[in-house]
Amino acid sequence: MQKIALLKCCLCFIIMLSCLPAGGRTAVSTKIYQNGFYFNGTKFISFAELIVADGIIKAINLNPTNTTGTRIPLHGKFVIPGLCDAYARLSASPCKPFTASDPNYNAKSALQCGVTSIFDISAPQPVFNSVSESSGVALRPGATIYESGPVITVSGGYGSDFGVKARLVTDSYDAATAANDAIGSGAAAVVISFQDDGSALLPSLTIEMVKDIVKTAHAKNKKVLAHVDLASEATACAGVGVDGILKMPVDEFTEQQLNTIAKSGMFIIPALTSLQASLEGAGYSFLSDTLLTKTTYPAYLENVDIDNFTRPVITEKQRLIYHNSIRFRQNMEHCVAHKIPIVAGTDAGSFAVFFGYSMHQELQQYIRAGMTNADAINSASRNFSLIFPDKKIGQIAVGCAADLVVLTANPLVNIENTRRIAMVLHQGEPVSPAK
Repeated sequence: MQKIALLKCCLCFIIMLSCLPAGGRTAVSTKIYQNGFYFNGTKFISFAELIVADGIIKAINLNPTNTTGTRIPLHGKFVIPGLCDAYARLSASPCKPFTASDPNYNAKSALQCGVTSIFDISAPQPVFNSVSESSGVALRPGATIYESGPVITVSGGYGSDFGVKARLVTDSYDAATAANDAIGSGAAAVVISFQDDGSALLPSLTIEMVKDIVKTAHAKNKKVLAHVDLASEATACAGVGVDGILKMPVDEFTEQQLNTIAKSGMFIIPALTSLQASLEGAGYSFLSDTLLTKTTYPAYLENVDIDNFTRPVITEKQRLIYHNSIRFRQNMEHCVAHKIPIVAGTDAGSFAVFFGYSMHQELQQYIRAGMTNADAINSASRNFSLIFPDKKIGQIAVGCAADLVVLTANPLVNIENTRRIAMVLHQGEPVSPAK
């Protein structure tokens, strides 16, 4: 009898082992989201099942199937791709005086606001090395982070005074070497500073250095983004193959400049929320918004200087650089009219620009500039692929990452509905709601 019992135990153990997936891994959890509407880049389409497994969208079924898995009813809610912030500084602080926090916390704040991917510029090298040994690393439980590492600039130029060590260059050889170093360190894209309008108020890379950086990066299939201040600088970048510019130029584009940029295919990451805060004043009514108070690092709100929120923080030196011409809103309208590609970015971490939360403010400003609601959502989702074309993110399609935001109201009716978040999925897993 003991032998028979032992044989039965062994048989059960063998059967149990045979049921495990190859390699002894635990079975993939399949989740089936039922009866909602998904955004296809143009409109919302009704679906019976949106099937997610292993962090990937496996199927979108218009009719019910017998697929096995955990079924989650959506009751007619609206599903958009996870939002992507193409311009942030995770190690920075959105309040003055500077308030230090863990970049992981900022990434978590972003995720709870529906921002599932972030392009972080100018991170300190130690943070960069730990976060981005390979491009696109999730800071659990935060958004997926794509890093540029320290900005490429010159001594005294923009980016050299962030409090972190920048990549400083002196000639074209150094510039190409800096680009190679950035890529070799794991940069998802190369970020440079170009403020060369001839005023000599701010040291800068030369256009020849920029050209060498672009050539070096493109040879390794990496995009180059340039931080600029003025329309002339943006146009010069377009002329040498820069892929995108960080921040909308402050002085107004001419028609010729707009046509040059449109023909080049260069995209713009506007960061209107940051420009508004520094050049117009942010106001402070939104500081009591529950989406902000539930998601942001508490000390940011405790240390806010309300007086700073109600007035611009532009310096006299900046006014000289901008030639006293503050026309970034008109530029946004012109770019929309000329169909210049827009990739949504906020410059989160700059003064009064909060991680995750300010993306919703950013999209509202795009609508006021004449963009359609669908295009605004695309600017913060599928247009992220203009920087990272090899990443399957930013759209709801089979084979793409299951980074999704479930909304209780239709954002095509009102863009403010992107804030009405019922659920966030990051790499297929529901995100713990903000408290």
